[in-house]
Amino acid sequence: MTNNLSSKKAFKVIAIDGGAASGKSSTSKRLAEELNLLHVDTGAHYRAVAYACQQAGIAPTDAISLKHFLSQLVLRSHVVGRESYISFNDQPPPGPELLRSENINRCVSPYAALPVVRETVKAYQRGQVDIAKRSGFDGIVMDGRDIGTVILPEAEVKVFLVADTSTREKRRVHEGGVDAIADRDKTDSSRSVAPLRPAEDAVVIDNSDLSLEEVVDKILQIIRA
Repeated sequence: MTNNLSSKKAFKVIAIDGGAASGKSSTSKRLAEELNLLHVDTGAHYRAVAYACQQAGIAPTDAISLKHFLSQLVLRSHVVGRESYISFNDQPPPGPELLRSENINRCVSPYAALPVVRETVKAYQRGQVDIAKRSGFDGIVMDGRDIGTVILPEAEVKVFLVADTSTREKRRVHEGGVDAIADRDKTDSSRSVAPLRPAEDAVVIDNSDLSLEEVVDKILQIIRA
């Protein structure tokens, strides 16, 4: 039986993974523009969950309250242009000024490492493929830390972006954010569920000394090969 993600050759499923400030989202946005893809930033999903939990006063260590709170969330998608945004319980999607704040930068990894959190968003993330199809896109590009290994293991193109720590720290500062890059790498790589690692069939690209255009061109060559 033909896999439902690849039965239509024209529809592309692309997974972009990597650590903090590795250029995942900026690269994915450009690919979405070049190929008419729906862009899904899954990091924003975990940031949104962390923000919602913080607003409700629920710490990642409060397992009982967290499980109950997450069970009450209704996840919805809002497609604006080529971007898909997440919201909860008919509330507007939280803006980037909230999701990229220093507070969320610090607390997102502890929430994202929890199995109950990852299970809460997994089906939603996988469902973005159907949303892209229904919305008339030619494919989907999803970026995160476990797209090629867990969320979309059947993606036809898998890329894992890496860069040295100093380069990524400079990028984060340039974006106006503050992030403990090395600490987040350690947390994301050592968690028991969906740890940060490249899929076996992913193409690893070190973009420490590459421009965004050069990275996008490399991936376009892979897609069109």
